[in-house]
Amino acid sequence: MSASAVLRPPGESTVVVAHRGGLPGPENTLPAFEQALLTRAAFVETDVRLTRDQVPVLIHDATLDRTTDGHGPVAEHTFSELRTLDAGAWHDPRYAGSRIPTLDELLALLAPTDMNALLELKGTWSIEQASLLVDLVHHHGLTDQVVLQSFDAATLHALAQCAPHLPRFLLAEELDGDPVEAVRASGCVGFGTTPELLAAHPQALAALHEADFVVFCFTVNSREVADLLRAAGVDGIITDTPALIGG
Repeated sequence: MSASAVLRPPGESTVVVAHRGGLPGPENTLPAFEQALLTRAAFVETDVRLTRDQVPVLIHDATLDRTTDGHGPVAEHTFSELRTLDAGAWHDPRYAGSRIPTLDELLALLAPTDMNALLELKGTWSIEQASLLVDLVHHHGLTDQVVLQSFDAATLHALAQCAPHLPRFLLAEELDGDPVEAVRASGCVGFGTTPELLAAHPQALAALHEADFVVFCFTVNSREVADLLRAAGVDGIITDTPALIGG
């Protein structure tokens, strides 16, 4: 399934996205991504940040403290410094020694497969910085398997300038105004949000679909909630438990 399949025809199955690789592995590590390849997920999702020396690495938080044995902001460390850290033991002793991976490593893992990637750019990226990520996507021949997303308007604008051919999602946990106009103004093809926001704005999903935008929901770990979202017509479900939600 190519990334263009997120623009699915009516009646097609809702795609499942392995959030940060999904369980049981430690989030945003190669063991988690490798396990995601064994599930029925159509996408693997991850978070991308830049090191001090501008290497795209995969970690959710702005700081190292929660998911590694390091401390302080990711952006204040070089890649070589980050590579010495343990990113697995906090989650489970079985994964001790897992490292913070690079985006390059994830894309190399996905290149021989049909797994798609949903890449969230954390923080604000310039055009030059966004181009570093886009160049890696091109290098691995994955332009048909990658969707980019961000909460940040400036980052989405930078992506539109350096990679107009790659599909982009606007992320939002709160809604100020018309979601259709927000997605249209961002130049995106889709909207990533929570089940709670859709429940609070019951017309939003239909309006976004009417405008030919796709809608993904995060982070859904209940089979009951996932079934309700499928029935409502949500296009993608992002989950920590792809084996459960995808079954």
